[in-house]
Amino acid sequence: MKKSIFIIPLLAAMLSAVEANAQFGIGAGYNFETMTTKAGNNKNSDNLNGFYVEASYGINLAEGRWGSVALVPGLRYSYFGDAEKQDGMFGFSTTASINEHYLDIPINVKYAFTVARPVKVFAYAGPVFSIGLDSYSRVSLSGNNKEYSVTYHNYSGKIDTKGDETTGNIATPGIKDYGRFDLKVGIGAGVTLFDMIDVKVGYNIGMLNRYRGEAENYRIGTNVFTAGVAFNF
Repeated sequence: MKKSIFIIPLLAAMLSAVEANAQFGIGAGYNFETMTTKAGNNKNSDNLNGFYVEASYGINLAEGRWGSVALVPGLRYSYFGDAEKQDGMFGFSTTASINEHYLDIPINVKYAFTVARPVKVFAYAGPVFSIGLDSYSRVSLSGNNKEYSVTYHNYSGKIDTKGDETTGNIATPGIKDYGRFDLKVGIGAGVTLFDMIDVKVGYNIGMLNRYRGEAENYRIGTNVFTAGVAFNF
């Protein structure tokens, strides 16, 4: 009983110290994903544009004249997409598109140094655990007051069709070649203004092969460039 009397105030003091040295941030910015497919000696890359929104919680670990070091875990929603339209014959046009949605969990170690008040420069690095929420490819045909589309869900293999007398879905459980999960290594740098505004760029390097099929010497990898702004409280 006597031990708990002393432990409770100590825990409260520790939590207060962490709270005092912690900083909550929200941010948003631009994403650019490069999806690289390799089959043997053949290599192909597709570029997808998008955006992200994120929240982070920075915990200051050490600080001195040399600068400061913090642990910054976060939660980020990312979207990527691309579409290509071609005009066809008889007044019809086709559009091929791909869309991806992710939930990312970055855990960064951040080093910051005051250049001249109110300006700090910083660099960060750490793992990014990436979970695919949805990924689908779609081909649409439109013209003459008609529109048809076929959507392929890359994670599940399900196919959805839409159009005159063609709306429905086809389950193809045997086709699940694209994995949801990725582990990336994130690096980046930026500038902090007035201890409130972060302007930053980063690059996340995919470490895992996203291909889950049976073909040999086949690989799908994703790398992501980011640029954005965050506000700290």
